[in-house]
Amino acid sequence: MPRPTGETQLKNTTLELMLLPANSRVVSSVNLTIAAAGIIEDTTLSLTSAELVTIKAGTGLSFLDGTVRKHVLIIEDASVSGTVQVQISPLTETLSAGAVAPLISGLEPLFGIQEFSYQTQPQEVDTTNLQSGIGMESALVRSDKTWDVSGIQIPGDRALGNIVKKVAEDDAFFGREVYFNCTTPDGEVRRAAAKIKNYSESGGNQNEVKKYSFQLQAQGASFVRLSPF
Repeated sequence: MPRPTGETQLKNTTLELMLLPANSRVVSSVNLTIAAAGIIEDTTLSLTSAELVTIKAGTGLSFLDGTVRKHVLIIEDASVSGTVQVQISPLTETLSAGAVAPLISGLEPLFGIQEFSYQTQPQEVDTTNLQSGIGMESALVRSDKTWDVSGIQIPGDRALGNIVKKVAEDDAFFGREVYFNCTTPDGEVRRAAAKIKNYSESGGNQNEVKKYSFQLQAQGASFVRLSPF
């Protein structure tokens, strides 16, 4: 095969959140199937679901098309039961009939994101011993997976107002776990139960806009990554 070229532009990356029930990380997933093939520049897509599911505007879907994942951005709320046409951001690549994307029920898209970054930090145990020579050895026993998210506050953003701020500031919800799903335009997905940490707001002068920032820390064995290829 020829060598890879090009890049992955991040402008249609999506992040969705939901508040998890207390002491539970169980989520419900529904498979969405493409009923009719899509071509480049299509602005609607025919989807099929075996059960009624609501897809919120701003949700990113990652369809497994053969061995490659392809990203679709939903731009209007849609209720799918049976086969339904949904409004999407214009396709940048073809999609085959029969391609399938998982959807976690109950997710709310977060809007206004300007910057996001992801990093892992291992917990190390020194295993250097008498047979190590002059070198050092270690065992990696844990991995802290953290996202830094920041953006501008969009009026009516339910994910920010009803999820992020609640678990960061309200007595009744403080410290509760959320579930998040992050999809980049190459179709790669990372999702997990998470804690929201270090929430802050900025823009406290008349020449600014209201902004937010926070961290998402993935919890335990809930982390899942879906490879784009």
